[in-house]
Amino acid sequence: DSWMTRAVGGGEISFWYRVSSEAGYDFFNFSIDGEQHIHASGTGGPWTHFSIVLEPGSHELRWEYDKDQSVSHGSDTVWIDDLEIVDDLTEWNDIIEFTAPGVMEAEWTPTEESENCKVRVRAYYESSHYGAWDESDDVFEVGEGSSCPADFDGDGDVDTADLLYLLAAWGTGDGDVDGDGDTDTADLLALLANWGQCP
Repeated sequence: DSWMTRAVGGGEISFWYRVSSEAGYDFFNFSIDGEQHIHASGTGGPWTHFSIVLEPGSHELRWEYDKDQSVSHGSDTVWIDDLEIVDDLTEWNDIIEFTAPGVMEAEWTPTEESENCKVRVRAYYESSHYGAWDESDDVFEVGEGSSCPADFDGDGDVDTADLLYLLAAWGTGDGDVDGDGDTDTADLLALLANWGQCP
């Protein structure tokens, strides 16, 4: 067998292919993230066009020529031509260039508002070798922050709605007011200290 792979982000990919092989035995296979999209064999077929739009995220493309051990027929090959990969046009900005070995998290303070944000990370190895990008599955929104750290709904008031949110998040990090990574009594006291309209 012979194969080639490539990691890509979301967006459109397209290429032309032509197969010349022993029909029913030697196959050209093309898959995306392990799901087969082309399974073709035989001779005399025309050039065929393939295209697909991938969802945002990291994807692995794999082209493979799978040959049995006996008969060869035709040119015993597959040709790929005019490969086009159109990224999803996401504009990426570095948050942190490198973290120390073993560090699995990093703090980030957004500097711009956006309704279509994603985060991606990748491993760095010696000799300037990088691993594949691992990209967030869904987009998220970055909005203007509140001047009140306990104003969870962003309505300009620390009120009952924010108190209910904090209580529902108790024991998690979602209602963390004091920045210690947990939602606990200290966060409840901080919320009560900020009760009322935000300055």
